[in-house]
Amino acid sequence: MKERRRYRRFHLAGSVKIRRSKGSVDALTLNLSLGGIGVYAKNKLKTGE
Repeated sequence: MKERRRYRRFHLAGSVKIRRSKGSVDALTLNLSLGGIGVYAKNKLKTGE
């Protein structure tokens, strides 16, 4: 459990660092594109096309 907690904390810190760094644009675009794909897939499943 301690290992998992430590990893989670590290993961959160890493994401914050990425957002603050110059590569924030790349990270944001990557997240947005992944999110868009997920939404697109969900909509396709809902409509049943």
